[in-house]
Amino acid sequence: MKDRYSLKMHQRIGAGNWEIWVAVVDSRVVGFTLGEFTNEFCFVKHGLFVEPTYQGKGIGKRLFERSLESLEHGTTVTLEVIENNHVPIAMYSHYGFIDEGRSGNTFYGAYLRKMRLTIDRNQ
Repeated sequence: MKDRYSLKMHQRIGAGNWEIWVAVVDSRVVGFTLGEFTNEFCFVKHGLFVEPTYQGKGIGKRLFERSLESLEHGTTVTLEVIENNHVPIAMYSHYGFIDEGRSGNTFYGAYLRKMRLTIDRNQ
């Protein structure tokens, strides 16, 4: 099945340690995810956003999968998620992320949970 949107993938920004993946529909950005390499094998995801009218169409899933596919074997990926935001927590768990508990950070007063995954291309 052909997607009705395109993914403009894997652009390095800034000093080259930040990467962003963007979903575009009819020349309009409708979603993106980004992350930062803190060293050669540690990637911190900083967000996954899809415009509300495009949610539920697989765009966020594709962005997330593409971002993971671009990482090398052995890379550790970490992210933080609002602890009562159950949909993304379930999605991250589905991809093998381990919940490491509260991170100690908050987002507008909401507690965040830290999750971690090590990319294993041998599976």
